[in-house]
Amino acid sequence: MNNWPWEELGLPGYAELPVIRRAYAERLKETRPDENPEGFQRLHSAYQAACRLARRRGTETEHVAESGGSNPNEDGEKLINKEEDTPEPEPMREWDFERLFAEGAVEERARRFQKLWALRRKNQFRYDTWRPTPSRDPAEAALVWVSVVRALSLAEELVSSGAEAPLWNLFCKSELFLYVRNQPDFVFALEDFLRECPDVPEICCQTLFRAYGFEVRPAGREYRPLYQLLEERIPNATTKKQPRPPFDRMRIRLLFMSLLVLAALMANILVDSAVLEGHRREWVRDWMSEDFGCELVQAVDRGWGKAFVLLDSRTGFYCLARWDGSRDVQQGKRGYVTNYSEVRMSRKIAGFAARRNCAIFPERDAGDLAAAAENWGADYLRFPLVGAGEEISALGDLLSAVKAEAWYRALPPEYVLYLCWNDWSFYAYDTRTDDFDATALRRYYERFFGSDLCRIALEETGIAAADMGEAFSLFPESGSVKLENRDFFHVVGVEKKHFKPRYHYFLSDDGTELFCVPTGGKVSGLTLRELYRMNKAEYHIKGFPETLSVFRNAGEAQ
Repeated sequence: MNNWPWEELGLPGYAELPVIRRAYAERLKETRPDENPEGFQRLHSAYQAACRLARRRGTETEHVAESGGSNPNEDGEKLINKEEDTPEPEPMREWDFERLFAEGAVEERARRFQKLWALRRKNQFRYDTWRPTPSRDPAEAALVWVSVVRALSLAEELVSSGAEAPLWNLFCKSELFLYVRNQPDFVFALEDFLRECPDVPEICCQTLFRAYGFEVRPAGREYRPLYQLLEERIPNATTKKQPRPPFDRMRIRLLFMSLLVLAALMANILVDSAVLEGHRREWVRDWMSEDFGCELVQAVDRGWGKAFVLLDSRTGFYCLARWDGSRDVQQGKRGYVTNYSEVRMSRKIAGFAARRNCAIFPERDAGDLAAAAENWGADYLRFPLVGAGEEISALGDLLSAVKAEAWYRALPPEYVLYLCWNDWSFYAYDTRTDDFDATALRRYYERFFGSDLCRIALEETGIAAADMGEAFSLFPESGSVKLENRDFFHVVGVEKKHFKPRYHYFLSDDGTELFCVPTGGKVSGLTLRELYRMNKAEYHIKGFPETLSVFRNAGEAQ
């Protein structure tokens, strides 16, 4: 048995008008006209049919009662009189669908949505061949749909109120019209409105004709029907100019009222945009909490550009995030961009530096709100010139352990760590391309880095070139040497032609003193007293912590 329209409304069978209205309002919460136009059309048709049946049955019952065709006392039943058939007014709840229905807003908007959807199906071929437009996510498409309805409502109101040229010019220059002017749904609805209303004022057609630029350029393929409808109602469309109407009090009052209407519409659009942005922030927060396995909360309303601030409630540090399109995990689209992984990686290195014999630069506090907008993509880890071999091995263990953590696997950071002595970097680790080999790095640090630093000092100061000319080479010795229980890095200057050693260079283990000893002098059994008797000169080398003191004898200085 066909139970339509009651089944569509979720009712078991015939019901009175108040019950029908409540069922319709409840179904509207699930079937939105902007999300499911076809489903809404079926629901609205069922609602109208159910109301007609309920009213018809109420009318027949009232007619039988008035004509006396039956005696309610004979069969023990009491007919419902006219007052009882009239639905009692339902109590209105604030901001729900029943109140909207009672005020007529939902039904009016639904009729417009239904009409727009019918026009879209009618012009399906033109809609498919419309010039390409940027793809939108569902939330933005819904905002465009609502804006089209508002623009059409305002245009109809201006026509019915007999608006003059200033009001039409103001409408065509408004942000609402400029937003929907080139939307296919608005163009199709405007064509349908002009066809159904042959008495549209000429001033309206002239203003729309100019607003679409038909006076200065031919209409494109998509706008050809609209151009023809406007041209038919404007004599001398390409040359006619609008006379300036007299500006009386009535027009001023009408202009002021129209400005208020436009301001209200603009405020609604801004509110809708703000609501959409708020939803996007909530989505990003929920997605990140799911991906990183932590609880993230929005810290403040303040943002940097399109990004906003999130707080990790467990670790207590801030990060930035922003919306980046729709989310599709299977296609690799996260739906957001964030520096969460970079901040967390930097905090790991900062904790390591606090526990070990090294220091991190720059020093940042991830718990400071202002630090959220800083660049967390690189850090400099400073080691002493000697004695940090254990720290390098421990750093390798830390980086291996961090790679296994869930947040690192969810979104690997784009992060570079520079290992330095003062401002001289001897290794750069990039999480995107490198594997940290702690064993090889420790071997280089303990055996060769100090000697390489000595060679850099000799080349930067020009001492090696002054000692041996251009035909020389510098060969670092392995490890370091001791002079009276003090460690020095040892470099030998050799002639390229005969491969004979010419100079021995000793750099102190703190990088502040350099001694130049020729092979003709006494090298074995050198004492610090003999080294300090040589002439002293001061050099400033970029990257060294302080002035480099160079000791050479008088003959070498010349």
